[in-house]
Amino acid sequence: MRKIVYLLLFLVPFFSNCWAQADGTQQQTSTPELAAQPKNETAAPEKPKFDARLKVVEAVTSKTELALGFSDLQCDEDGNIYLGVEYGGGSTSIRKMNSAGELVARFEPYGVSEVQVLGAGSYAISSDGNLYTWVGNQKDGFFYILAFASDGHFKSKTKLDPGVPWIPASLAAFQNGNFLMTGQVGDGNSRSPMVPFTAIFRADGKLLKQISLEDDGEISDLTKARDPKLTSVAVPASNRAVAWGRAEAAKDGNVYVMRWMSPALIYAISAGGAVVRKFSVDPGDKALMPVMMHVSGGRIAVLFRNEATREQSVKVVNLEGEEIANYDASPHDEKMAIGAAFACYFAKQTRFIFLASDDDRRIMLRAFEPK
Repeated sequence: MRKIVYLLLFLVPFFSNCWAQADGTQQQTSTPELAAQPKNETAAPEKPKFDARLKVVEAVTSKTELALGFSDLQCDEDGNIYLGVEYGGGSTSIRKMNSAGELVARFEPYGVSEVQVLGAGSYAISSDGNLYTWVGNQKDGFFYILAFASDGHFKSKTKLDPGVPWIPASLAAFQNGNFLMTGQVGDGNSRSPMVPFTAIFRADGKLLKQISLEDDGEISDLTKARDPKLTSVAVPASNRAVAWGRAEAAKDGNVYVMRWMSPALIYAISAGGAVVRKFSVDPGDKALMPVMMHVSGGRIAVLFRNEATREQSVKVVNLEGEEIANYDASPHDEKMAIGAAFACYFAKQTRFIFLASDDDRRIMLRAFEPK
């Protein structure tokens, strides 16, 4: 029941929520089904109003690191940027770069001899600099969390035992050492709709509490109805609202879980498993879907994108869900277009870091601010 029989079926669609940059002009690639936006036969919706446009204020090119694809981007309070495992680009490690584009550390889930890794998933960075990532273990069929020190040194492995057959999605670390994980639970049939699963695991991997979120029923119904935006013919059992969602811890001690929907649904969940609050982040246009969410201080920044038109916006809210600002992030200047590789948000400076690549495929770090 707990075997990872689903992993190979769902690995490709799970990681396709990563928009790789093709070149210095910031061309994005995506799955065909995401690029095909649903047709709207009614009058065109009113375009969202913006407080300002994001413009580049600083650009740094890495001397050593190549753009193998920009998967699952995160950053820490010191300004280090993390690039997740990129299967299509041939990178099987999580890279950590400083603000100068220099490689600081590599985290190698496939290099852990104690686990025969069959697919590595999302990762989380704790307040003390440790990095955690979930992997499938081919040896025993369970999912594990691998812990690494800030310098990339492997520390420990933890077997997860939720008691049900599941596929993990997002991972976040609480300050007390416990983990929040989202995912989907199924019955072993790759065509049967899976249902959302959210839970808190203790540091030793034992299930502490399963959490029922208010919109789980609606999300399950969309899967059963084969909603074209949230499901695909290739992987009919999985729901993108969960698989392509995000989870990130904040300084208030809660983890913020985002569902991949428009408007984006966000839940604040305490370390004890209580749903503290729920709110939505509305881009003002349902064709704009959430690409990435980053938490900084007491604010949350969500990048929205229409993959068909390349229109983008960044919506900033506080931890209560109240709107702070809405920024235009569409590519008005092709040479300095922002793209979808949203790596970091610094609330104090109102600064956003996006990644790109130059003509030699070297990673470029671009800082944007509202102007």
